[in-house]
Amino acid sequence: KATHTSCEGIIKSKDAMISELQSELKTLKTAHAPCDAQIKELKSHLAKLDKDLHDELEKEAVLAKQLAEEKRKEAELEKNLANTKAELLKDEASLAEDKKVFASKDAEIKDLKKRLAAAEKKHVPCDD
Repeated sequence: KATHTSCEGIIKSKDAMISELQSELKTLKTAHAPCDAQIKELKSHLAKLDKDLHDELEKEAVLAKQLAEEKRKEAELEKNLANTKAELLKDEASLAEDKKVFASKDAEIKDLKKRLAAAEKKHVPCDD
């Protein structure tokens, strides 16, 4: 019976310890409840930020494609502009040459008119 009494003492002691630990656990859980709520709120906020980041990265990818296309178009326009300038220079050179020819022909025409006028002055009309 003495052994049994000592077992009962140990059991009561362990029961008291278990009760104390359960009480401590309950206190800790209660103390951590606000932290759990805050963690849940932060996780929710983090998920929203992650989605926003994903959306922004998608927008950035679209803008990067648009920028690449605009740069391609710009390069094409620059090439066309260079070609057009080269053609313009040729046309201007041709025009300058044409102006020289026209000036020369104008001088010839003026000379012919002058000679015609002089010949008409010297001409004696014929009586037929």
